[in-house]
This record gives sequence, C-alpha cells and structure tokens, in this order.
Amino acid sequence: MMLKNEVKITKTFVRDDKKICFVFFGNEKRENIDYEKLNQIIEQYFENLNYYDDTIRIISCIRTIFKDFDESYLEVSLSEEEKEISILYIDKLLFKYEESNKKGANIRYMIGRKIDYYDNGIEQFNHGIIDSSLNKIKYLKQLESIDGLKITCHDKILYQVYKLFYGEVPDFKIPSINIKFQMMLLILEEFGISFNYDFYKNKKNYPVSFEVTEFVNKMKLFGDIEEKDILSQENKNIVQIVGKNINEFINDQENSLETLIKLGTFLYIKRNCTYKENLLEESEYIKRINLIRDKIRRK
Repeated sequence: MMLKNEVKITKTFVRDDKKICFVFFGNEKRENIDYEKLNQIIEQYFENLNYYDDTIRIISCIRTIFKDFDESYLEVSLSEEEKEISILYIDKLLFKYEESNKKGANIRYMIGRKIDYYDNGIEQFNHGIIDSSLNKIKYLKQLESIDGLKITCHDKILYQVYKLFYGEVPDFKIPSINIKFQMMLLILEEFGISFNYDFYKNKKNYPVSFEVTEFVNKMKLFGDIEEKDILSQENKNIVQIVGKNINEFINDQENSLETLIKLGTFLYIKRNCTYKENLLEESEYIKRINLIRDKIRRK
C-alpha cells in the first residue's frame, strides 16, 4: 500500500528510432506540490530533448525535475536502433547497469560485482577489452555520483535582468524564450553590460550562445525560482531604460520578435565584423541605440 506522500511516475518518450523510459518512486519532501506543473515540465523537457545518448545528463535532469522528492527508486532505459541501455538506482545508489549492442559485446554491472562482458554471437569481443573495461569503470563512477542541477548566483542574475528588461517574469514554457534571452544579452552588450558569452551564427543565421541555451534549458526544469536583488542600482537603471525603449520600438513593428532578432543580429555584426555597410550610420537601429544612450546619460 502506497503511503500518502509516496509517488510513482512512469513515462515513455519516442522520437524516430530513439526511446526513453523512466520509472521514479519517491516521497514528497514538502507539501502542496503542483503535479500538473510537474507533469508539464517533464513533458516539455523530453519532447524537446536532443541528446538521447547522454545518459549522465538525462539522469541529472530527471533528478532536477524531482528535486522536491526523496528518491527511492529510479530506472532509466534508453534504446535506439543498435543499442539499449538500462540503469537502475535504489535509494540513489547505482544498483545495476546493462548495455546491449547488436554489433558487439554486451555489458552488465551490478553493485558489488565486477563488470561482465559477454558476446552476443554476432561479433567476437576479444580485442580491446582492457581499455574498454577501464573506460566503462570511469563511466560507472560518473553514474554513481550524479546529482540534480542547482540554481547558481549567475542564473539568478540572468533571471533578474530578464525581468527588468522585458518588464515581466520569464515564462520558460514559451517557444521564443531562448531567443528573447539571446537577443537581450546581445543588445545589453552594446550598453556595457556583458556576461562574456561566446556567440555564433546558427542555422537560421542569427547569433546564439551555447551557454545561454544551456541556461534556458536548465531553467525549464525549475520554472519559477526564488528571487534575489543582486544587481547594482546603476546596472538596474541601465537595463530598465534599455529594455523599456527597445520594447517600445519592437512592439510598434508588425512582427516584434522578428524585429528583436534583426536588432540583436545587427548589433552583433556591427561589433564583430570587419566590414561596414554604406548606410550603417543611417540605420534606424543605430538611431534608436543612440537615443537610448542619450537617455542613459541624462538619467
């Protein structure tokens, strides 16, 4: 019989030839857990997952999602066309690991035992077993010590900057949330507020930062976070002035998000490319940036 505060959650997600299943048992660590919101976070995370083979990262994210529970049982299974992996934790301790590969040897590990390699009859596995065993030991050590992700001070600063810039709490469920963070940071860099991220042009030909994308993906696992007033008053004033004026500008356009992307991309090119277009200084974007600079100086 299940205790009142004990839960069992089972999920399966399939994309193309890849499948992830997990079974979680745990006890609530606090009251009034919003299970509808919890389920939304789970669905959103796995539906947008693009690293099916990164078991360590997936387990870390699962434990982040279930941060309000004392984990007693976690089983994660990953399968694709050529390989299947099954990982079992009991009371957060790695109990069993199994890996089967259609093109080579299978691997089984259980707590307190050595790693067993056994051939599946398709291909002999005599060469390289020592190197493979050492690599697998390192991998299992990593699996044994996986924790959930944590909110850092840096995360809280980005969260606060977004609120000041857009005048709203970031909603990590909306599809455009990553773009809004990316463009905000590109714009703020023009006014001396930089987080020193590396940006590069993506397939859609606008600049993005891998670190910012990782931050947004992590925040999707948390939803709302506890706020702290971290920024200096001077920086808060700059972010609010810039954000207010940028939002007034883009909201007057037919497509505000597209305008935001064009503005962020324009400023990125202006700072990072050696060539200048002939009419660069006449651009509406440059005029807008100069107007905002004047407002900041007069503040």
